Amino acid sequence: MKQTLLFIFTFLAISVQAQLSYGPDDLSYTGPNNEVGYNAFKVINDTQETVNFFWTIERGDSPNPWEFSICDNNLCYAFGVETCPSSKVNILERSAVAEGFKVQLKPNGASGVAEVVMKLYSEADPNVVYLEIPMMFNIGTTSTIDINVEDITLYPNPTSDFFQIRNDDNVKHISLHSILGKRVFDMDHQTDKAYNISDLGRGIFMVRMYDKNGDVVKVLRLSKR
Repeated sequence: MKQTLLFIFTFLAISVQAQLSYGPDDLSYTGPNNEVGYNAFKVINDTQETVNFFWTIERGDSPNPWEFSICDNNLCYAFGVETCPSSKVNILERSAVAEGFKVQLKPNGASGVAEVVMKLYSEADPNVVYLEIPMMFNIGTTSTIDINVEDITLYPNPTSDFFQIRNDDNVKHISLHSILGKRVFDMDHQTDKAYNISDLGRGIFMVRMYDKNGDVVKVLRLSKR
């Protein structure tokens, strides 16, 4: 009986984990190093259960002077608050959409290109990550414009067997991750190369694309049917 209850609890937990999503798919901001910029998005609860969660920001290799400010389902925090206070749990009712999420960046004069990841994790267990939301900030540099990052897309998307990258001349390496951040594969990329994912289960995956210097140039969401 205990084993049965454990299985049911685990199944429900995994189901909730897998059914939080966000939009839009592509979160990227390009701007000068003397202005505040931001990525705005919504978080969707696709389950029939209420989900309680906290958040944290993983800065990656972003410059030290950069400061972040987060707006969540409750309020907007001061710059420098990069982890949700324990007294301010976010509550997302079943099938609800939270429209007001925003990650703001104050560069403080520092230029750079970096991928920043916002993680939504369980109120009950911080090791249970419901969702990872990657976003790019390109501050005070023209590198994103030079490689036409806005034109890079995945096709077909959704897909059931393979995908390719359109406008991929400057993409030299890719990695594929589950929606919870687990790396599925990574490999060098060649123009017009197709990737077979027919053996993967249905769900949402993140495709991270890197240039010849190993810098992330774009992250896109891929739907596997």
